[in-house]
Amino acid sequence: MDKLIQIAATQLSDQLPESREAARNLALELQVFYEKSQASTSGENEGEPSASPDAESWESFCQSKLSALSAQAILRVTSTTKEGVAAGVTSAPKEGVAVGC
Repeated sequence: MDKLIQIAATQLSDQLPESREAARNLALELQVFYEKSQASTSGENEGEPSASPDAESWESFCQSKLSALSAQAILRVTSTTKEGVAAGVTSAPKEGVAVGC
């Protein structure tokens, strides 16, 4: 997992848009995997599911495995993309449909 997050961080600054998009997808998949593994570990030990400690754990993981700049890039992509998907998917098609009609 350490190497994969390093590769994703490196590819975020690649010149090819396809490479940057693949890096975004990889970062999101790694975040989901990491948070699920942390939740199952903490669920066995503490029995209290909470999203906030997982987010902090993801941030700590990125900061421990990457340079400060790379960690910031990964965290920006994973936090922006999660929020953007939740907000953007519902509003973007409606605007597109209204303009197209």
